Amino acid sequence: VRPGSVRPQAMAIYDLVQSQIEEEDLPQQLLDFVSEGEGEELDSIEAPVKLDASFPNTVVIVGLPKVGKEKYDKLMNVLNKLIDKYGANDKLMPMNPEGTATEGCVIATFKLLTDAET
Repeated sequence: VRPGSVRPQAMAIYDLVQSQIEEEDLPQQLLDFVSEGEGEELDSIEAPVKLDASFPNTVVIVGLPKVGKEKYDKLMNVLNKLIDKYGANDKLMPMNPEGTATEGCVIATFKLLTDAET
């Protein structure tokens, strides 16, 4: 839901699960595992994560394939083509502790803040 937009009224989880159990003719014992309350607010369980602006020129890209040394250069070439069009940067693609494969991420530090924000 976008900030400022109207949020639809949510159905209580217990009621939602109960209706699903009735629709699909599932065992009523499944309701034993569902809380009847609305639960605690997430902020009361743990403090919200604050944005760390210590490295404003740095962009971390995650979800990349984890590749061995034999495919490192090929993946880096693809990343160079994708990232370099936004501006001059230095890239670091960390390897696992054994040095056998990448960690599945790249850290790009741009020379200009405006390039990192693009």
